[in-house]
Amino acid sequence: MRKRALSFLLAAVMVLGIAGCGGSGSSAAPESAGESTGGSAAGGEIEYEEGPLIVGSWGGSLDPVLEEVILPQFKELTGAEFILDPSYSSTKMIAEGKGNISVDVAIMGDSEVADLAAFDLVQDIDFSRIEMDEYFYENAYDKTGKGVFFNWGRYGLFYRTDLVDTPPTSWADLWDEQYADSVLINRMSSTAGKQLLCMAAELNGGDQYNIDPGFEAMGRLAETNLFAIGESTAQMGQMITSGDVAIGTWWDGRTYELRDEGVPVDFVVPEEGVFATVNEWVISNETECPNLAYAFINLCLKPENQMYEVPATGYGPCDTQSAAMLPEDVRERVIDTDEEAAQLIVLDWEYISTQNADWVERADKEIVAKIQQ
Repeated sequence: MRKRALSFLLAAVMVLGIAGCGGSGSSAAPESAGESTGGSAAGGEIEYEEGPLIVGSWGGSLDPVLEEVILPQFKELTGAEFILDPSYSSTKMIAEGKGNISVDVAIMGDSEVADLAAFDLVQDIDFSRIEMDEYFYENAYDKTGKGVFFNWGRYGLFYRTDLVDTPPTSWADLWDEQYADSVLINRMSSTAGKQLLCMAAELNGGDQYNIDPGFEAMGRLAETNLFAIGESTAQMGQMITSGDVAIGTWWDGRTYELRDEGVPVDFVVPEEGVFATVNEWVISNETECPNLAYAFINLCLKPENQMYEVPATGYGPCDTQSAAMLPEDVRERVIDTDEEAAQLIVLDWEYISTQNADWVERADKEIVAKIQQ
């Protein structure tokens, strides 16, 4: 009932244009760096906008935490409310286009932030207003400067412990002949698919800027070991659970979730490293509520609130303070040391965003078509 009421209120804001910060209008920027949320560097008082703040989300397990934990604190701090749009994405923001963006703040993957930056739809982040900035891991920054790292996980290898005698140790194990017709990977148009493609290139003398060796290697994988390309995380989870596949690419949080449900599966950090799976907060160029936007982001980053967000999402915080406060059983599953953070591979998504169309077209012809034969 509560979600229905929130959805109705969101619809009213979008259709009638009442009381919301988002939507077409001027590209309002913060009045000064000194107006940082929750106590600025200059210690000045902050004048919050009336709101409500419109927040784009994915509609997943994080939303209840935002509504039940963050919203009461947000109302107490700012006197305003925020409303979730639980079906938001970079595709939707790009489709809306300049002058029509319907949210003020949104959660995005790092590859999506690069796409939004290319379309000039989101603001440069003023990190003097981000209270946890001094505690972020060294590599927990978006190269575009357009997003604030919120949480991250690892994209590596999974294996069924009842089907694989010796755990894999390298990304190259995906091509091992013992796994003929039993490998599962993500769709090639996804962030994860592009990460695997770049790793395939690395293993064969190329890299993200020299991708041809990656396509050649992925073509070989499709012809020999590939059982399926998962079109969704739900579909992949079903195939792993059923035992249709023995090994493949997957996220640490998803793997542990399946293991908790009784599936005999484990996660591996390959010797070449794992890819960072990053969620970031972005601020629309068209928000008229910059102070509310920074207030919201800062509350989401607070270590006390990460205590609720991490278990809900399966992803760990991107700062040392929050990680140190997590319960031991949670810390065992997330990145919580400088050494683990340094293992993460972060690709040049600004460059890759310029290659997206070509890579997807090539993947259909050189990889997907081969597995369908």
